Amino acid sequence: MVRNKHEYRIAMGHGQGEQRHVYEYSYGSTRGIHLCVADDFAEIIVHMAPFYDVRELFTEGSPLFSDAVKKACILHLLWYSRQLPLDSARVYVDEAEAYSWPDAVLCSLFTGPELLRSVPTDTITDAAVARILDIKPSRQGCIDAALHAYLYAKSKALEADRLIYLWMSINGLYSTVSQLVQKRIGSGRCRKEYKKIERLVRVYNLGNSFHDSGQSPYRGLVDKVACIVREMPDGVKRSDLEEGQFAEQVHDVITHTAPELDITPYGYVLLALSYHYRCSLFHGSKPLPLYAHESEHSLRCLRVCNDLLEEFLDENLLLWFDESRRDNLFSDVLDRVACQSG
Repeated sequence: MVRNKHEYRIAMGHGQGEQRHVYEYSYGSTRGIHLCVADDFAEIIVHMAPFYDVRELFTEGSPLFSDAVKKACILHLLWYSRQLPLDSARVYVDEAEAYSWPDAVLCSLFTGPELLRSVPTDTITDAAVARILDIKPSRQGCIDAALHAYLYAKSKALEADRLIYLWMSINGLYSTVSQLVQKRIGSGRCRKEYKKIERLVRVYNLGNSFHDSGQSPYRGLVDKVACIVREMPDGVKRSDLEEGQFAEQVHDVITHTAPELDITPYGYVLLALSYHYRCSLFHGSKPLPLYAHESEHSLRCLRVCNDLLEEFLDENLLLWFDESRRDNLFSDVLDRVACQSG
């Protein structure tokens, strides 16, 4: 026990692997909160003067401890792509075990113990971890929403479910881009969705324009590109649409159908085709298929879009949490996008 303070220690899980990620952060006026995450294990240590009834530590009226557990769960999910076993949580006060609950303290919204597709750990940045630890729920924004949706998407098996949450993550990303551009313009915010996506297209040098797929001639373009995409093999990657047969076919269709549209084949399938399916799902313009053949065209197109969206987010999402790197990496292009948007 630190002098004149009680030590509250929460331990979750059973494993304590060799690889341990140890952090320290503050919550309000409470400093030096210790959080350790290892394989199937997390530990939180807080030193505080008040003596609490441990049965009340995780109620909504005691946000520090509930918040710490949620942060431990998210960090464990990032590093190990699986959930902490919350039903094994134990609380120690001044080194003596005070309470152990048979049931989970928090309800998980994930349906299984593991993510179906892993988070690439080499993309986890110190800045992303720092934001998870330091940001208050009331101050979370688009980039935090993007991360949560990205993790949730990785737990989904059905293609329609994957698209919903992957697009939510993309939405958080292009909304962040739009906010950054807005700071450079200094005028009213962009209200049209496709204009926000257009800014993301420009930031990643995927072209200079985007379109509303409901407008002619773009309705026909979507159908023609979908006919090509449905023939692509499983496991499609960005490189498959940057060069080769499918890239050439999509490029030719864009050139002949909408020559004024300036977007790469990869950019079109990644964002325009995905946006088309997103609109169909969200607006209820077509029924969500309840049953489908594995080889059904729309299902194959959805799978290609989802694989490309997830690959893009794997490579890029967490970079946006590092403000200094983000400014250095994207400053010139954001200025250019702001100039084009003004």
